[in-house]
Amino acid sequence: MSTETADATEFSTDRSSGWHLDTDNGTMTPRSALDVLTDLNEQVTSGHLAEYQPVPLGFTPMDKTIGTGLRAGELLLIGGAQGTGKTTMALQMARNIASGGQANVLYICFEHDEPYLLSRLIAMESALAHLPHKTGAIRIQDVRKEILGTWMAEGTTAPQLA
Repeated sequence: MSTETADATEFSTDRSSGWHLDTDNGTMTPRSALDVLTDLNEQVTSGHLAEYQPVPLGFTPMDKTIGTGLRAGELLLIGGAQGTGKTTMALQMARNIASGGQANVLYICFEHDEPYLLSRLIAMESALAHLPHKTGAIRIQDVRKEILGTWMAEGTTAPQLA
C-alpha cells in the first residue's frame, strides 16, 4: 500500500468528518446516520463532551430557542430590515461569548467598517457612573475624553483619534 493510499484511507476513517472517502473509486459520499450516531455515542460514553457543550449568547430567549447556545462548528446568521438592531445584537452576542472566555468569536459584517463597530463596542462597555448621561445615553465624545484622560494619567502616549 502506498503512502498516498494510506493517507486517503486514514481520511476515510476520520470520524469528525461527515464524509467517507472511497479510495478505490475516488469518490466521497456522506456517512450514514447510523455511522454518525455510532460515533457520537462512542464520544459521549468516553467522556468527550466539550465539543457538544453549547456556548450561551447572553440573550436568554434566543439561547432557549436554539438549545441554550451555539455549539462548535455552528454558524448564526442574523437577517432583518435595516435599522432593526441586528448589528447591536450581534456585537453584544460576540462580546458576551468573548468576555465569557468559552470560545473565540469571528465577527463578519459587510455593512459597517471597523471604526464604527469599535465605537459601538466601546459604547457597550462604557457604562461608567461618572460620565455625563443626562439623556440616559453615553456619547462617544465622552468615551473618547475618558480614554484620553486615562492614557494621560498613566503617562501613555495616546494615538491620534479623529
